[in-house]
Amino acid sequence: MNFVLELPAAHGEALIKILETVPPDEIPWVLTGSGGLRLQGVGVPINDLDIQSDRAGIELIAERFSDSLRVPPKLKVSPLLRSFMGEMELGGIKVELIGDMQHRAKNGSWREPVNLLDHRHWVSWDGRQVPVLDLHYEAEAYTRMGRPTKAAAILTVLASRDLKDPE
Repeated sequence: MNFVLELPAAHGEALIKILETVPPDEIPWVLTGSGGLRLQGVGVPINDLDIQSDRAGIELIAERFSDSLRVPPKLKVSPLLRSFMGEMELGGIKVELIGDMQHRAKNGSWREPVNLLDHRHWVSWDGRQVPVLDLHYEAEAYTRMGRPTKAAAILTVLASRDLKDPE
């Protein structure tokens, strides 16, 4: 079954440029956030693109897109998250770069950065294979980030798929 929802044209063009400039088999990364969710059939609005990798991957991506870089990757810490964050702009679309994302545990310590390859899933879009994070993992991550509405939207899509495609 094909669950892909389309991306707005400008977002699609930006994603194609990323796929061509940074092949995901060369530098492991995933499309996450609303873009990754839409490509997996979750009907959420999309404003920007979010690219997640480890710190080294984000630094290499920033280097390859140095002419489009708006904010070089640096450590950013919030009450629930810590990661190396950067920002670039492609064709008017903001692209957030997220490296070594860590979630704060209930005891206040930081969880180890997740190995994205353990949760990477491939979707077919526009004749290309796009790496995204598995929806089950995304639902868990959005819950940990304190974003229950987005987590609920993901869980609703997963539940509807289970009803349509029982194993």
